[in-house]
Amino acid sequence: CRLTMTAMKNFFRVWLLCWTRSLGLELPPVSSTAQLVGFAGDQLNYDESAPHFRWTGHVGLRYHQEPQTIYGFTPDTPLLHDTHALVNTLLDGERFAGRVADDAAEFEDATQSAFGQILVFWDIPNDRCLHADCGFSQVLQDLRSTGLEPSKLYAFPPEAPRTYRQKESSTCDHLWGQSCFNCATYPASVGLPIPDDSGMLPQYLVKLLQEGARCRCYQSGRWLHSLKCEATWNKALMDSCKFEEPSPEL
Repeated sequence: CRLTMTAMKNFFRVWLLCWTRSLGLELPPVSSTAQLVGFAGDQLNYDESAPHFRWTGHVGLRYHQEPQTIYGFTPDTPLLHDTHALVNTLLDGERFAGRVADDAAEFEDATQSAFGQILVFWDIPNDRCLHADCGFSQVLQDLRSTGLEPSKLYAFPPEAPRTYRQKESSTCDHLWGQSCFNCATYPASVGLPIPDDSGMLPQYLVKLLQEGARCRCYQSGRWLHSLKCEATWNKALMDSCKFEEPSPEL
């Protein structure tokens, strides 16, 4: 009887693990109204032709009422299907109309990296939101207005063309943070606090950790122990992160 009970417990643990994975990315709960989630691009193991956002990194917004959705701000252009061309155009300092969409699949893809990927999660204190709903209604309005006359433009931070292409200017030099944003600075456009307005993800995420954000390590689609994400390209995050570790029983 005791053996049977042990076998049943083991079966339940395996079933629970498979069930949670079938739901997609294993995400922490959203403990406040809104949560910022982001990851830095892996520019050691990938290049500009990498799938999705593995090379560039990405930032999105989750809300308590629908935590499986991750709202992301990206350029509204057919070049989204040609990452190499899009990245090169943005690094040249060009801008596009912006769009808001559910980018959960992009975060799911990042966790599929065989090299390990750190995701950073920050539950935004409600008293630091400009609006009572922490910008949720504005995000939905931006979602509905995608494809119409754009009120928000997408570009890489003005620093990026200078750093990566030795350009002297960007088309958003005088619009950055007003009508021109990237994924990291978009939350400010809906009244949310951001740790850094440069939009440069490595420093942005480290400053987010200084606000009390937490980390999870993912590799090949699984949430794993933080040791799996040790690498030179993400050392700054490794040194700053307070990791949530998966249950050893699973």
